[in-house]
Amino acid sequence: MMSFIFQIPAILGKALWEPIGILFWCGVFWLLWSHRKNWKGPLFFVVSAGLIFAFGWRFFIKLSTARYYLTFLLPALFIIFYFLRRGPWPKKISYVLLLLLFVLCLGKDLRHNEKDRQSGLLYQVIKEDAKNYQKPLMILYGGSASKAPYYTNLPSLKIGHSVLDRELYFESLNRNLNFYHGIVDCIYFCTEFRADEGKLLQRWKSEPRFTELGVNPDNGSSKKRKTVFKYVPSDVRSDDELSSLNVLGNGDFTELMSDREIDDLRNVWKAQLPCTAKEDFAFPQGWSISHSRTTKSDAVAKCIREKEKNVLDIHAEKNFISVITPFFPADKAVALCFSIRALEDSQIDLIAHLQNPKGPKNEFYPFFPIFMPAGAQKNAKIIIPAFPGRSNERIHFWLNRGHVRLSNVSIHPLTMGKSYHE
Repeated sequence: MMSFIFQIPAILGKALWEPIGILFWCGVFWLLWSHRKNWKGPLFFVVSAGLIFAFGWRFFIKLSTARYYLTFLLPALFIIFYFLRRGPWPKKISYVLLLLLFVLCLGKDLRHNEKDRQSGLLYQVIKEDAKNYQKPLMILYGGSASKAPYYTNLPSLKIGHSVLDRELYFESLNRNLNFYHGIVDCIYFCTEFRADEGKLLQRWKSEPRFTELGVNPDNGSSKKRKTVFKYVPSDVRSDDELSSLNVLGNGDFTELMSDREIDDLRNVWKAQLPCTAKEDFAFPQGWSISHSRTTKSDAVAKCIREKEKNVLDIHAEKNFISVITPFFPADKAVALCFSIRALEDSQIDLIAHLQNPKGPKNEFYPFFPIFMPAGAQKNAKIIIPAFPGRSNERIHFWLNRGHVRLSNVSIHPLTMGKSYHE
């Protein structure tokens, strides 16, 4: 409870600009107080209960991007205008207050933030350093980090999903980055750190494999610090040893859905996923598909025959598509092994879909991003963290764009090595 109370100022600051937020809450309390005698009326109950519910529930949900707080803005402006116009002061004073608020907001909008220019200089450092490498890659997460590709003109991989547990995500990145050996020769991480993420920033800095190239001081408008770290992939072998036990069913795709199961799949997606309607469509038993649910998705996921074995052919252009493994136990760290070949430049997010018997039924944790240039192929081993308290999990191979062939998927418990997050 105390930790939640201490988070309230940060939540308010992210939801609304502080002067607007203060005026909004003053307006809410004034409205409730001035109409307290009408508390039995249905209008008072509907308005007050609606405000408390609409704004209160967002304090208890961890949201990663500011756009989810935009629902605060319009009712806040309406209530502030009503409060300043009809508040407990003379009408002439209300006009002065409205004018002051307008000037204050205009000044904030026109204010030049010198630290935005410093961000451009930070990206210039990346661009100059990247001249020393033939195959550089940027991995981006954080809102304003998205400007980096424009300033650097380098290939980039943007984390496509909200990272709710950034510490776990860092550990997963740190554990699995050797995946990129032979694919790229340098990785630049462009990320942001909030004021309350000092420990996480120190964790990045203390990792000897990462080199801090530059940092942009706290941005007064976003309260975040842009930081760039550099990592050079190596072929150093980890000390992880795997059990011969494979806990994933049908990872070689030898068992295919029956005609009846395919008909059921077609009935679920109907016209939204045309690839399922083709006569040659086949898909492995126990696996699932998820997609963008547009009116007519151009994405494709199907099982085909290649070199005397079954492989999953996955293709996404405008709309993402995800193939999903069967469930397996989530309480131990495991190794996800698979073979992948890219026919086009491809971006994939590996996401753990968890079943929580004591909380929300479904939880989603992105744990590793994959970039594969056209022609690249890899026999991969990705360590998946343990998720204590969760009963089962399954893995999404979430293709944001590109064309890949996936095969020989298996999951093995670790018998030796560092089992983090256990």
